[in-house]
This record gives sequence, C-alpha cells and structure tokens, in this order.
Amino acid sequence: MDPRLLEDSEELKEAMRLCPPTTRAKGMARWAADRALQDKHPGQYVAYIDNWIGDELDRVVVANTPDLEEFNRLLKALEPGVRNQMQRTHVPDPNGPLFIGGGELW
Repeated sequence: MDPRLLEDSEELKEAMRLCPPTTRAKGMARWAADRALQDKHPGQYVAYIDNWIGDELDRVVVANTPDLEEFNRLLKALEPGVRNQMQRTHVPDPNGPLFIGGGELW
C-alpha cells in the first residue's frame, strides 16, 4: 500500500507526535517500515538496522523470533558492529494498538 494514501491517518499523526522525524518524508518512511514490521513479524522479537539515504529508509532485519531466549542467543551471535547499530523491539499483533518501532525492551 502506498503510504501517501494514509498521510492523514490518525495512526500516522500519533506516530509523528510521539517520535518526531526530521522531515515529513522521513516520518512517512519510518511509519511505513514500522507497519511492514508489524505485518511481517507479529508477536516476534525483532532486531533491525535503519539505513537512511536522504529521506528514504532501508530497514534490514538482522534477527527475529517469537522466543525471547532464542532472540537473545541470535543477538549474541551477531558481530559487535551490527549489535551497536541495531534497534530491538517486540512487535505486537497488527490488529492491536499502534506500534512505533525502535523501542528498547531491556
């Protein structure tokens, strides 16, 4: 789905209020990437790296699993440089409340 169709959605407005982007285009890109995580990895622990090129976001998932113990094992296996760049979060059910990525769980 084209995120431009959702520019005035309440979810987007709330996401931009809670974590303001540096530009509107970056806010839209981050919102779309968060929605993609929620659609692809519901109920999972996810670690990812956000790579920005101008206002475009390339989000790379480096670890994901529904099991916290397994997630921690996967994180320990990553190279230190990757661990230093990554963000980690637990992705809720897509039919649940608003999800804004990048939260630290621990």
